[in-house]
Amino acid sequence: MNIFAQHRARNASKTTVKKAPPEEHGEVKNNITKTLQQLFKLVLDDVKRLKDTEKSKRDGLKIQLISKYQDSLDEQCAEESWTGNLFIFWNILWRFDVGNFTDGWKLALLGFERGLTADKEVFKRNFPTIIADTIYEWAQDTYDNEESESPILAELISMLETADGLNIHPAVHSKLLKLQAILITKDNPKLALTYFEKATELAPKIGVKGRMDDIKKRLKLV
Repeated sequence: MNIFAQHRARNASKTTVKKAPPEEHGEVKNNITKTLQQLFKLVLDDVKRLKDTEKSKRDGLKIQLISKYQDSLDEQCAEESWTGNLFIFWNILWRFDVGNFTDGWKLALLGFERGLTADKEVFKRNFPTIIADTIYEWAQDTYDNEESESPILAELISMLETADGLNIHPAVHSKLLKLQAILITKDNPKLALTYFEKATELAPKIGVKGRMDDIKKRLKLV
C-alpha cells in the first residue's frame, strides 16, 4: 500500500460512493462520457459566475454549489482515474475555500492517488502544490491566532518526507517545513532542527538560522 493509500485509509470519507456503471455496452460508456462533459461545462460556468460575484457572497454561493453537486461527486468518486477531471478539482477547492478542511483533505488524498490535475486555464501550479499551499495558509492563520493545530499539516509533512511523496514546489515545501518545525520545537527540538535544515536546503533565504542556533544550544550541539 503506497503512502497515499495509507493516508486515505486512515481518513476514509463518509461520502457514499456509488459503483460505476458496467461498461459492457458502448452506449453506457458514451453516456458516462457525455455526462462528465456536461458536468465540466456546468462547473466551469459556475466558476465564471463566482468570479462575477461579490467577494463577500462567494462563500455562500460555494456552499450552495457543494450541496448542488454532491450526488454527482459521489458518482465521480467511483472512477479510478481523476486526471483532467475539472469537476472534482473545483469541488475539492470549494470545500477548502469555505473552511471544510476535513472533507477537502479526504478528497485531496484521493486526488493525489488518482492523478487529479489542476485547471490549467486558471492555475500554473500542479494540484498537490495548490492543496499544500492552501493548507499552509490555513495552518499559518491557525498558528497566528493561537488556535489548536490540526493533524492535517502533520499528515501532509509526513507524506512529503516519504520516497514516493508529493511533487510540490520547493518554495511551498520549505515554508511548510518551517511552520511545522516552529510548532514542534518545544516538544521535539531534534525533529524541528531536521525540518529547519531541510527547509533551508530548499530555500536558503527561508530565515531560520536564529531558530536553528537556539535549538543547537538547547541540544548542546554547539
